[in-house]
Amino acid sequence: MIIDHFNNAFKYLHLSKNLSTAFSFLFSSNLFDLPPGKHPLDGEQVFAVVIHQNGFGEEKAVFEAHKKYIDIHCPISGRDVIGWKTVSKCTTASIYNEKEDYLLFSEKPELYIDIPENHFALFFPEDAHAALAGDDFVKKIVLKVRI
Repeated sequence: MIIDHFNNAFKYLHLSKNLSTAFSFLFSSNLFDLPPGKHPLDGEQVFAVVIHQNGFGEEKAVFEAHKKYIDIHCPISGRDVIGWKTVSKCTTASIYNEKEDYLLFSEKPELYIDIPENHFALFFPEDAHAALAGDDFVKKIVLKVRI
């Protein structure tokens, strides 16, 4: 997991071409004008999902991990609370859904992180996470980056 400010995204561009595409999108788009929903950036290699909604709270937030994609959660208005725990310490609650690329877990996160606007939280496959675990309204972009 990496948590950082948008201004420091350039530090991670060298990690992969797909990460470079994802972070470039943050700086080349008017993020506030994007409607909710899926926005392809490079086919299924990199895409953005724009979300405008209230959080679910810690009890109802979905605790998941992905195998094919890195998730980059980027609040653009409001704060997102995201739970985290390393996958190696998690108990699975479902069979891996290969088509949708998610694995659900039965326990709660080990810790919760408050991600303010103009920051991002990057989750690798070994990072189980529960986004929208706060109660407040948030506008955010989730960048899905194929590994």
